Amino acid sequence: MRSTVHLVTTADYRSLRPWAQPALDRELDTAFKTILTGLDRAAVAESGRALLGARHLTPKELVAALHERWPDREPRALATVVRNLVPLVQVPPRAVWGVGGTTRYATAACWTGAEPASAADSEHIVLRYLAAFGPASVADMQTWAGRTRLRPVLERLRPRLAVFRDEHGVELFDLPDAPRPDADARAPVRFLPEYDNLLASHADRTRVISEEARKRVMTRNGMRATFLVDGQVTGAWKLHPGTASATLEIDPFRPLTAIERAEIEAEGARLLEFAVPGAAHDLRDGTGVVGRAGSRTMSRSYHSRGAPRAPTTRAARTAGSAWATGRVTAHAVAATSRGRRFRWRCVPATPASGHAASGSWPWAYGIRCRSRRGPDRSGARTRGPTRSCR
Repeated sequence: MRSTVHLVTTADYRSLRPWAQPALDRELDTAFKTILTGLDRAAVAESGRALLGARHLTPKELVAALHERWPDREPRALATVVRNLVPLVQVPPRAVWGVGGTTRYATAACWTGAEPASAADSEHIVLRYLAAFGPASVADMQTWAGRTRLRPVLERLRPRLAVFRDEHGVELFDLPDAPRPDADARAPVRFLPEYDNLLASHADRTRVISEEARKRVMTRNGMRATFLVDGQVTGAWKLHPGTASATLEIDPFRPLTAIERAEIEAEGARLLEFAVPGAAHDLRDGTGVVGRAGSRTMSRSYHSRGAPRAPTTRAARTAGSAWATGRVTAHAVAATSRGRRFRWRCVPATPASGHAASGSWPWAYGIRCRSRRGPDRSGARTRGPTRSCR
């Protein structure tokens, strides 16, 4: 849960805002502590609320209006106080799929007609997290939430959860009715957008991205879009859309087998058709166009390095009511993992009120895990498979 914009439903906004408020307060108390010393933050927040209640403002306009009243204060710090203390939304055309526009703020109360919940419902949020990212440890949840002391919440929920242990003895929690995929199901190729929550919602991220790959993915201002091969980040990608044609550029981090390239081609063709329907589609590997997306020619034009693996069974997992935060996209990522072999799922998101988003991302995360049964800490048998990684 970063201090950034999220695409959520109005109902989820009401529960998530009070949950995220401690992190927003902490930002003001740390990064802006010196600049805001002696400032009446509540007065600044009320001023911003009145300004945005009168009309929608761009960040620049909000900064200028606040600076008129507090000319001796750092302008952007004033705007940060409003953003962190007053629930805001970015009004359309922001968050409309395929449409760009200048950011304009409105208060969430005016735009949605709803106020945040009076207090955070920790148990509800933890259950929603597990629906998306379970099985997960306490440390995983705290990494995602940016909060500590969640162990008591899990203890209260324990009778309602399935409890497992990983190969290191770390206790994992999950929803008891979560689907259990076959242990040997191979994860298909999947393309992830920039700063996907899948890569930032667990304490141990090596289960999906190696340290070497992480260094190539992380940038100064964010995270590159990546693709998964058999559940591991194996490269990055970038879409170059045009009116008549579109090119998907991939940057593999290691040699790919012929079968892996064919799978990347097929999934890339789906991505291109979804993102730029009706245009001519090409796929580029960083050295040049290697073929027409979805054509047999492109598969043959790849330079094969390494022996291709025998085809294996694919599986995909879907979930019902699940959401994820951290990216402004037209989809909600629901992921489940433990170790380097894991399972993932993806479901469409319901667009937030006032944030029309057409379509949903046409991919679901693959599934891969190895299972074994084992006792929990008390010595009793677990109610489901323990994830064992290799």
